[in-house]
Amino acid sequence: MKKTIQTFWKTITLTIVATACSVSFANAQEGSGPQVSDLLFVDVQQVLVGSSAMLDIRRQVSDQITAIRSDAQQEEANLIEEEKKLKAKADSISEEELQTEYRQLDEKLTRVRAELSQRLQAVQNGAFEAQREVENHLAEIFNSLRLERGADLLVNPQGILSADIGYTIPSEQNITDDVVTALDERLPAVVVMPRTIPPAPASPLSTIPDGTETDASEGQ
Repeated sequence: MKKTIQTFWKTITLTIVATACSVSFANAQEGSGPQVSDLLFVDVQQVLVGSSAMLDIRRQVSDQITAIRSDAQQEEANLIEEEKKLKAKADSISEEELQTEYRQLDEKLTRVRAELSQRLQAVQNGAFEAQREVENHLAEIFNSLRLERGADLLVNPQGILSADIGYTIPSEQNITDDVVTALDERLPAVVVMPRTIPPAPASPLSTIPDGTETDASEGQ
């Protein structure tokens, strides 16, 4: 999630910087720079960390992972108990039967690990989708507030590459709190629904008895 947040922030920052550079270049050719009144600022990171929707997403993910860990501990205890029982009866069964049961126990362990891993991945996928929903609403809010305030450019302070020493953003131009409020009103919570992504479709190639591959449609 953190990676997704960072990726989203970097994308917005690069877009803003690129736009700012193009505007500055055009104005420089005209002999004047952008007016301060044309700018608004929003701390995207602060919005993503402090909004109700993002807090709700983190809470749900934490709860879901805690549940998976609890299940994992129970499965581990069950497997340990099975192994103890198998050792206890080792002298009463043949070596072949003992090896067969140990192999079955190993297969069960592998299966349990795979299932737990899939559940964790499903939670992560659900968190990504929930965050994308937040990001979509943010994009609309950014544009709406910029137009409402009559600004030409909305800038992330973290994307500013250079500024005068001691420069501070005027409070009337910092709309971070307004963005958080608008997002909380529009999207106070988001359901994190674990989602398993189905495997990629099989290749259209099929294997014939001698082990070579051929197009399945060949010969039709």
